[in-house]
Amino acid sequence: WQRETGSADDPTDSLETLEDLLLKAEVAKQTLTTRAQTDVRVVHNGLTARVTLTREKFDELTQHLLDRTVELTRQALAEAAKRGYTRFDQLLLVGGATRMPQVAARMMEAFNTEPRVYEPDEAVAKGAAIYGQKLALDEEIKIRIAAALGVEDEAAVDVSAADDTLMEQIQQQVAEAGGLQLGAEGRHVPGAQHG
Repeated sequence: WQRETGSADDPTDSLETLEDLLLKAEVAKQTLTTRAQTDVRVVHNGLTARVTLTREKFDELTQHLLDRTVELTRQALAEAAKRGYTRFDQLLLVGGATRMPQVAARMMEAFNTEPRVYEPDEAVAKGAAIYGQKLALDEEIKIRIAAALGVEDEAAVDVSAADDTLMEQIQQQVAEAGGLQLGAEGRHVPGAQHG
């Protein structure tokens, strides 16, 4: 912008201009998922400049983020391996940024498998909702075990102190109360011994 307008002003010093640029950057990012380049119109202090952003330049600017994504994926796979999960069938990409072609390309390059994108905007929210439900069900199981064992403070209850029969009964109660199916091995209710 400075080069095109000849102004020494810095557009990022203006909160109003910066907010406008952030919105335009988001639009440019989305446009670059399907096009090789896009123009961004930068207006500051009454002066306008058109800046062309290519996918190659965008890739260059975001390379450190792609590297970090690969590193975090490697860390997750290493943690899974420590728990006995040594292979994976597919990579599932979540989050809006996974629509960017360079994300899938970088993951393919690093892990030699075609990543799958499934509901990128909703997957994280769904995962959080499932995890929240798991925490709530675990808490309900703990409260019911405390009551069955005669422990007044459920925070002090040791869930492992419940015998298998009591645990199964309480898991069944919690499942029924929540409209869930316990299943043959308790896979559908968090806190289940086999799930």
